[in-house]
Amino acid sequence: MLNKALLASALTLCLVGNVLAQDEESEATGSWEVSADLALTSDYVFRGVSQSQEDPALQAGLNFDHETGFYMGLWGSSVDFTPDDTLAIDEDGANVEIDAFVGYGFDFAEDWSGDVQLVRYFYPGSNAGYDYDYNELIGAVSYKEYVTATIGYSNDVFNTEENGVYVGLSGSYELPWGGLSLTGEVGTYDIANGNDDGSDFTYSHWGLGLSRSWGPVTTSLNWADTDNDGENYYGTIADSRVYFTIEMSTGL
Repeated sequence: MLNKALLASALTLCLVGNVLAQDEESEATGSWEVSADLALTSDYVFRGVSQSQEDPALQAGLNFDHETGFYMGLWGSSVDFTPDDTLAIDEDGANVEIDAFVGYGFDFAEDWSGDVQLVRYFYPGSNAGYDYDYNELIGAVSYKEYVTATIGYSNDVFNTEENGVYVGLSGSYELPWGGLSLTGEVGTYDIANGNDDGSDFTYSHWGLGLSRSWGPVTTSLNWADTDNDGENYYGTIADSRVYFTIEMSTGL
């Protein structure tokens, strides 16, 4: 596990080094944009599954974007992976998720853009025997910012030493009234040998949402659900749910 963490750190340092080297050449132009965001959500939902036992979560992020297309940042959220009735001996101690990421966004044709991102998911404070930290490489292609196709790959998903492949499609469309935007997503997650019998565990999820912005503040009302495989595996935290999020973003 240590070697994988070191590999992720080396890749991160290489990408960050490239960004900083380019910034030295254009420091006078102010080519960096720094932004931060703070959010409160009634349920932290990731790929259709609650990461907070259906309870509210506090989230925050810090982003550094370079004019060349390179970016890096940190994002964090409160989490809770064990039900309230879990015995103390089985409590994983994971209460925080921190995502460190570096990436590169680019345009490759009129109205088309791409993005490649490396993410390291950290869960500091977890009890011994519950190390969930892992890496994921994510690629995305977008058309006019309306539709985005995403594929994510990890060779050690959730620190299980198994491969995980995620394929998703999401979209956003500004409605002609009230400043509202309609969002939607659908995806499939496949984890090798994820079932008790050693077979692959695969589930699908989908969701819809409405969002509206008032200057730096954005509110959204979302609905999410998973298929029977997701619900059978994760239980009630993968059931159909509605959750509300309020987020404030600002440049620094």
